[in-house]
Amino acid sequence: MSEITRGVIGMPYEMAMGTEISRRQFHAIARELFAENESLRGSCKAMGSDMGKLTRERNSSMAKAERLKAECEGLRADAERYRWIENPFAGLFGVTSLDKYIDAAMSKGEQS
Repeated sequence: MSEITRGVIGMPYEMAMGTEISRRQFHAIARELFAENESLRGSCKAMGSDMGKLTRERNSSMAKAERLKAECEGLRADAERYRWIENPFAGLFGVTSLDKYIDAAMSKGEQS
C-alpha cells in the first residue's frame, strides 16, 4: 500500500467525504484495495491447495522411505546370514569366497 493510499484512508471522515473529488478518490482507492484483497485471497487458496498436495507427496515419500528401509534391513540380515555361513564353507572347498561360484550357478539358473 502506498503512502498516498495510507494518507487517504487515514483522513478524518469529514475531510475524506467533504468534496466530490475526495469522495471519488476515496472510492477509487477502496476499489483498488478490494481488488488487491480478492487477488490475494485467490493466491492464498492456491497456496493452500499446493501445500496440501506437497504434504501428501511428503507423506507418501516418507512411507516409501520406511518401506525401503525395512526392505534394506531384511536384505542386510540375509547378507549377514550368508556371510556367517559362507566363511566356514568356503574353507571346506579351499577358497576364500564362494561368491563367484554362487553367481555363476545363479546365472545358469541352478539351485540344489
